[in-house]
Amino acid sequence: MVMKITTPLFVLLIATIQLISCNNYGDKVAKDDVEIYYKDNITKEQAQQTLEFIHPSWNEPGNKKSVQLAKPADTVYFRMVINEEKAKDVKDESYLLLANEISINIFNGSPVNVDLTNNNFKTIRTLHFKKMETENYGTKISSGNIDVYAKENFNEEEARKLAEFLNRVDGDGSDTKSFQAYTDESGVYSINMVSNREKSSVVTEQEFYDLAALLSDSVFNGNSLVLHLTDNTFKPYQSFKHK
Repeated sequence: MVMKITTPLFVLLIATIQLISCNNYGDKVAKDDVEIYYKDNITKEQAQQTLEFIHPSWNEPGNKKSVQLAKPADTVYFRMVINEEKAKDVKDESYLLLANEISINIFNGSPVNVDLTNNNFKTIRTLHFKKMETENYGTKISSGNIDVYAKENFNEEEARKLAEFLNRVDGDGSDTKSFQAYTDESGVYSINMVSNREKSSVVTEQEFYDLAALLSDSVFNGNSLVLHLTDNTFKPYQSFKHK
């Protein structure tokens, strides 16, 4: 199971620089500060799907991110403008995982190579596609732009109820928002919420406790519940318990 969110480290890697003016990058789709050029057998629909896929994790106001997609033969090339200094500390496995996510979610399993490029899309280094094992986050249940991943020990009907409730109160039809639901070893409901650590730091703790209480009362019959703020692999960094 691959989530519709991508590794946040790439937000740091994409260079905050404007592309050098040129007329052969291809056609372009863009959303906020993320832009994708496409050419060589890549359709506008595929470029738009890729844009929607990476936008939630990659968009950062004032920090332009530029990608080019091309498919000269059977292999897709995901060409990303990078900050070379910051990229030195990133393991190849991180890029290959990104390639796997794009392969599965956009290109029906076709191989996707990653080109690390400068700001005129000149290749610095190519990482050739390699299938990677991805963690099973659970069964995905969606409502609007809300995705809830139900772990094996979690009732899927309750996960659906949670997704529908979150869509009513927080679904705005824009970027996908991801949650994970499970019960811990003592049977307490646990809800993981993918969140931006910097943005969540400006929200008061009481608001998160209030959200935990709202979920408990509205979805889980008032039972004990822990709300975890997590990164986009559902690794918690802060928790709020109700009851």
